[in-house]
Amino acid sequence: MARAAIITLPRDTGMCMPTSHHLNQMFSDMKRQKKDNEQHRQYKGEINFDKQQDSMPRFTVATAADSLAVKALIANVIMTTDRDGDNFLFVAIIIRKTELAINLINLTTDYSQIRSVNKLRQTALHLAAITNNPKVSRRLVVAGAEIEMQDYNGNTALHIACIQGWAGVARSLIQHVSYEETKQNSFKIPYVLIPQNFEIRNYDGSPCLIIAICKGYLDIADMLIE
Repeated sequence: MARAAIITLPRDTGMCMPTSHHLNQMFSDMKRQKKDNEQHRQYKGEINFDKQQDSMPRFTVATAADSLAVKALIANVIMTTDRDGDNFLFVAIIIRKTELAINLINLTTDYSQIRSVNKLRQTALHLAAITNNPKVSRRLVVAGAEIEMQDYNGNTALHIACIQGWAGVARSLIQHVSYEETKQNSFKIPYVLIPQNFEIRNYDGSPCLIIAICKGYLDIADMLIE
């Protein structure tokens, strides 16, 4: 059975919050699972992850009524990085724990936390694209992710979606953020031009549209043209 890290309203439960020690232990468990996956950095179509559904902790997420100080403490732990520069959120995305990743995004207290990068200049958005997770990529866009950030190959998240043919991820990156979607955030986000500038080229000199056309992903090409 998965360990439960219950995060609920302090006024309802008498401060039933996880300790920093508990979160750090969970992070250590997640890093071990990430290390076991030797292919998590590669741009492959299907990555082999550990499929044990009950091997990871699950969150019951706090709401906006929680103490700001407590949420700030939790957010600080979430942003703790390992030697690869991957934080708690990054690892959850890498090992495809969608629900956990969404909950961690909901616990952040500022959009800048969503924009952090690892040692490969990958953001959480890049990792969501690599693992073909449109639900997480959309939540990150709504939370203020920097969609034009380029990784060590010069790829934006949209470049990665075009390289791999992930139509769902591509769609999540080019749709405008609605007011209703922003209600998911507990903080204000800056204006972000969506969709991104399609003229941005990776370090091979290729823009997203040309990549999609050359690889035969015409559904994505049609999306970008529209």
